[in-house]
Amino acid sequence: MNRKQTGSYGESIAAAYLKNSGHKVLHCNFATRRGELDLISLNSNGVLTLTEVKTDQTQKAGDPASWVNSQKVNQLHKMGQEYCNLHNVIYQEIQFDVITIILKQGESPKLNHIPNAFLPNCANFF
Repeated sequence: MNRKQTGSYGESIAAAYLKNSGHKVLHCNFATRRGELDLISLNSNGVLTLTEVKTDQTQKAGDPASWVNSQKVNQLHKMGQEYCNLHNVIYQEIQFDVITIILKQGESPKLNHIPNAFLPNCANFF
């Protein structure tokens, strides 16, 4: 699998996991002018959840959760703002999650869900 296929496969695993966990998935791969939001969902409590999915086959670059650095967090905040503005969405709560998926040949995927991985900058979010 190439990098794009690996990412798409991981995102499909993550979307199925969220659905099975009671989320209503609103969008997959929502493109903005700043980038792409992997998964946008409402959790079982009605909280808008923006989920970044990181999938790895080699584990040579360390824990995939560590790939979500401060630059990526800022980008995700801006993309979340853009999504809310575009869809006239105002939620009392917004949550940013990270899901990591490790794919090893011959093994079941290993998924790690990190809810509230980082907080939105609420002063600038709405």
